[in-house]
Amino acid sequence: MNSAGSGRRTTSSLLPITPILGLMAILGLAIRLYRLTYQSLWIDEVVTFLSSGGSVNYVLWQTDVNSNIPPLYYVVVSLALRLQQTAGILGQDAIIRFPSVLFGVIAIPFTFIVLRPLIGRSSALYATAITTISPFQVWYSQEARPYEMLLLLSLVGMWCWQRALGNPASLAWRVAAAISAAAIAYCHTVGLAFLAFLLIYALLVAPRREWMSWIATSAIAGLLLLPAAWRLYTFRPTASANGDYSFSLVHLLYALWTFLTGYSLGPSAAELHLPSRLAVTVRYAPLIVPVLGSVGVLCLAGARQLHRRDQNSFFILIAWFLCPILFALAGSLVTVHPFNVRYVILAFPPLVAAIALGVDSLGHRWLRWTASAGVVLMSCASLFGYFHIDRYAREDNRGAGRFLTEHAVAGDLVVASAPYTVETLLYYVRGVVPIVVGYPTREKQVDSSKVAVELATLVGQRQRFWLFLSRTYSSDPNDRLANYCDHHFRTLLTFTGNGVRLALYQRLPLEDSEPALDDQ
Repeated sequence: MNSAGSGRRTTSSLLPITPILGLMAILGLAIRLYRLTYQSLWIDEVVTFLSSGGSVNYVLWQTDVNSNIPPLYYVVVSLALRLQQTAGILGQDAIIRFPSVLFGVIAIPFTFIVLRPLIGRSSALYATAITTISPFQVWYSQEARPYEMLLLLSLVGMWCWQRALGNPASLAWRVAAAISAAAIAYCHTVGLAFLAFLLIYALLVAPRREWMSWIATSAIAGLLLLPAAWRLYTFRPTASANGDYSFSLVHLLYALWTFLTGYSLGPSAAELHLPSRLAVTVRYAPLIVPVLGSVGVLCLAGARQLHRRDQNSFFILIAWFLCPILFALAGSLVTVHPFNVRYVILAFPPLVAAIALGVDSLGHRWLRWTASAGVVLMSCASLFGYFHIDRYAREDNRGAGRFLTEHAVAGDLVVASAPYTVETLLYYVRGVVPIVVGYPTREKQVDSSKVAVELATLVGQRQRFWLFLSRTYSSDPNDRLANYCDHHFRTLLTFTGNGVRLALYQRLPLEDSEPALDDQ
């Protein structure tokens, strides 16, 4: 395997690597621990909690929670929860998210270890620095979902295959290569794309006479996945919260934008779910276009330099970038799951490698410093938005749950604006036992012509009820349910938090009630 580190000698190539990586890991840990529990859990994180409770056997084979993600990550979270219950360390929200923090920190040095043979010491160090402060990586390092574990396992798997390719006679490294490859897919189904990439990688690097042995190694990894394949076959997804989305090239541009800036620079995720998302995007075009254009130029320059220097490494990075994206795209066409940025997280390392090569290819030192300063400034601005600007934050389900705990009485009815938000609210309710139902129950969106009858059926003879509004951009983008309740009931109490509203309504006297709203 060729080393791509034969470029010009830079200052960074003269520095000891271990202390630098140690400092990066410490900085990465500090960023990822900062305000770890400031934002409440969102629905998918509550699914993690529900999927990780009970015995290990339950975690491995449960079908109670509609999550068809393989169980390896849930086993880790289950062990963390057991530790929290035994030792009483940290709070529950923190302990659920803490494994992702560790995975994100460990991924920092592994990024350097894996990229160094491909793009050289200097560029690999720069790519690692980008990963350390990446708002995209910080987001998933603070989220109780399997994506940072998936990224780390992909890097570990890549490292094992590099070592095995460098020591083809070592049975131990061959076994490690097969097991590490299988572990990626046991973390998430999209890990199958990385198995395909690893085989491509081996065929690009190994001599032709060894190809059959690497195909056999991949086949062994596939055999190790038979239990996961059986679980996936018997536990198929039945629905998706965003099943009405159809793929377009805009999704690829958004994925690139999110890789660069996370979810906290420019338009917020909630704004991009609204019918007015095109107008919102146009409003932020003066920010989006220069950033994407500049990074695009850097990536092309980096790819051109690598192609001249080491064509094998060039094609390896291309395959590494494309395999996860093509797999997610194919999945969006044949399954209920839409194309989503988090499903292509495994394409992040080759992208930052291309950016690092692009910066390294700039001829003058002041150009390299300017480009580096631009990346740091963009990351810092996005991190500030993530930590301190509420419109970029996850929904304030914790605040709504506390308000309901404080003011609700046992048996109160809570109508949640979407069925999948019910468990999120209940997670934060303590003491009282309200009855929480999702609405609409059948249709994906509220039909104003049916609100009066269906709400009357839900409320029955009760004199009061609660309305919990969360993620209305998918269930009620025109606020028809809230408008109906505001016009036909008296509002007694209201809590408004980021992305949520919780209101207690009371029946009006018959003579005070207003006519039903028109369907508009």
